[in-house]
Amino acid sequence: SRKDFYEVSDVEPSPNHALIAWAEDTVGDETYNIKFRDLESGSDFSDVIPGTAGEFVWSNDSQVILYTLKDDLDRPYKVMRHVLGTAADLDELLFEEKDPQFYIELHKSRDERWIFISSGSAITSETRALSARDIGLSAGVGGGVGVEE
Repeated sequence: SRKDFYEVSDVEPSPNHALIAWAEDTVGDETYNIKFRDLESGSDFSDVIPGTAGEFVWSNDSQVILYTLKDDLDRPYKVMRHVLGTAADLDELLFEEKDPQFYIELHKSRDERWIFISSGSAITSETRALSARDIGLSAGVGGGVGVEE
């Protein structure tokens, strides 16, 4: 179906190159749904993560993504963990920036061993690091996921 508006904010292949994820806005309000496709079959997953800030990173096992959510001020403030094949309402909160002067961003290190959660304001910033390996299925849902400050 034809859409009056369509924007993609992020497109990332999985580390094993079997999947691709993208964040799309079909309304124009800078709220993005993250979708997934199997590159071999061309089939889209039923997993859709609605209402995100449009930013995400893959775990190294290609089974998990971390993504950001925005608050009422349109500021990215939460990092969530999604396991492929599960409903988005089961996603786990990993980090929340409670100071409204700060926003958060996700980055992966060049060697892809680390995921950085950066909090920043107009005059200062801080970064937390977690292993891109340990956020995957081996960490277990709800346990074993640590953020180093």
